[in-house]
Amino acid sequence: MSSGILYLDMQKIIKAINEYKPTCEQEEVDKKLFLQVAETIPNSLTRESTLVHFTTSAFVINKQKTKLVSAWHNIYKSWAWLGGHNDGDDDFLRVVLKEIQEESGLKNIKPFTDGIFAIESLCVLPHTRKGAFVPAHIHLNAT
Repeated sequence: MSSGILYLDMQKIIKAINEYKPTCEQEEVDKKLFLQVAETIPNSLTRESTLVHFTTSAFVINKQKTKLVSAWHNIYKSWAWLGGHNDGDDDFLRVVLKEIQEESGLKNIKPFTDGIFAIESLCVLPHTRKGAFVPAHIHLNAT
């Protein structure tokens, strides 16, 4: 089933993941998983990969580091950091800046880093989205 999305060369994603230095054992294991998926599942930048796909997020804080922007997550009924699906885009920074603007309205964002700040594999529970059932799957999230 094709959505018409042109699959981008995963080399940009692989390069970004390879440049990331894990800060703990969990990230070391997740980095291997991220690379395995990027190297073997060509549509993992899109939701067409229903088992596992890439997402991007950010912690948005003010200059004084005293306030955090968050959004209400309808599936989990809790507050969460900002971000979303890559939807075919191979540029983590571009994705997260777009998501921040869509979810918060903020436009003048200055990234702390151009690279990845943290990685985590997140289990997503089965849910209904826009009237369609979405099975449980894994988000490979770059923050």
